[in-house]
Amino acid sequence: MRGVASEFEKKTGAKIEVEVVDKTIAPKPTDANARVVVMLKEAIRKSLKVKPQVGGIGGGTCAAYFREAGIPAVVWGKMDEVAHEPNEYSKVENLVSEANVYAYLATL
Repeated sequence: MRGVASEFEKKTGAKIEVEVVDKTIAPKPTDANARVVVMLKEAIRKSLKVKPQVGGIGGGTCAAYFREAGIPAVVWGKMDEVAHEPNEYSKVENLVSEANVYAYLATL
C-alpha cells in the first residue's frame, strides 16, 4: 500500500500517510498429510468422482483460529469465484454436492 500511495503522490502532488491499524500473521498451514485432509480428499473423491488437490488460500478463514490453537483444520467448498464481490451467489447444485461430501465424511 505504501508503494501505491507513493506512486499516487508522485502523480498528483498529494501527501498520503499510511498507517497499519491491524496486521494478522497467518498461522502455520495444516499439513497435507493430516488426517482431516486425507479424510476430506477421500470424501471428495468418492462423492464427486474428482481428484481433489490440496492448496492454500490467502485471507482469514474460520480455520485460522483452529490452526492458531494447534488444531489441524481445512476449508473446502464448491463454488464459483465470486466471493466478496457484488452479486455474490451460491448455486443450489453446489450446496447439494457439498452436503454429499459432508455426509460421506460423517461415515468415516
